[in-house]
Amino acid sequence: MAITMTDSTPVSEAATELSKLSRHFEIHNLTEGKSQRTAAWYKEVLDLFERWLGSEGIPATVSELNESNVRGFILHVQSLSGGKKSEYFG
Repeated sequence: MAITMTDSTPVSEAATELSKLSRHFEIHNLTEGKSQRTAAWYKEVLDLFERWLGSEGIPATVSELNESNVRGFILHVQSLSGGKKSEYFG
């Protein structure tokens, strides 16, 4: 099954980069009535997750999305001190 992104180019699900899905999710949230601020915050967190994956040497693609990687990111955020967390989450 292929996913069609906003540019109408079908891509393989497994090879889809999270950055493309993040933008798609942002558009979805805005069209579903979420506030601009909420949609931007969701996108910011997904972008942080994508950067964290890169720092761990994990490709930021759908095929690499799994519970272990998500929990690793959550653990990373939880381990940050208050000041560092505010750098992540304003």
